[in-house]
Amino acid sequence: MTEQQLVPIEAQKQIQEALSFCQSVAEITIADNSEYEKACALTRKVREIWKEIDASRKNLKAPYSIKAREVDGVFKDPLTSIKNIERKLSRATSDYEIAIENEIRRVAEEKAEAERKRIEAERHKPGLLPPAGTPPFPPLPPTVIETPPPPPPKVAGKQSIPKWTAEITDKAAFLKYVVENGELLLVDVNIKMLNKMAQDVLGELSIPGVKCNKEMVSRYT
Repeated sequence: MTEQQLVPIEAQKQIQEALSFCQSVAEITIADNSEYEKACALTRKVREIWKEIDASRKNLKAPYSIKAREVDGVFKDPLTSIKNIERKLSRATSDYEIAIENEIRRVAEEKAEAERKRIEAERHKPGLLPPAGTPPFPPLPPTVIETPPPPPPKVAGKQSIPKWTAEITDKAAFLKYVVENGELLLVDVNIKMLNKMAQDVLGELSIPGVKCNKEMVSRYT
């Protein structure tokens, strides 16, 4: 369906008139009370044009929005259920891969530690210390301990890529690190909350590093 078929001629004319009006408005400056009154009148007209254009948009979109919501409603349950199963399967395979990886690492670490202790014990047996000036004993054969589990098999069409995420467990310690190390990009300031705090105290907000800016918001009735 083309743009002309979606938007009736009346609405297209309304759009063109609005665009022409916007192009006719030059840079806005206010130097005296007369220009202030003109700017207020122009603001009222601009708001009326915006409301008319937006109303046309909503009216034209409404039938499609209703149909789209109906289609989404039919597909919502199966799509949600399938996605939940996919998440559970993905989590299960990920947990298994990580568990095998941790077990292989644990066995390797235990093997290395057992070998270290065995060599240390052998070197300290009475009568086995090498004479002064001679090289130390060569490494002894490795200790045989449990066999690590095999890694997960390669599955065609599946690729496992490590994905690391960070979790803040101590907000105070984290913020202390940010300040001391200048890592300010790690912090996303809640500007919405700060704006509310500034509004509640009418700009008398006393927080280091925060400045309150005043703006007059016009309401037209």
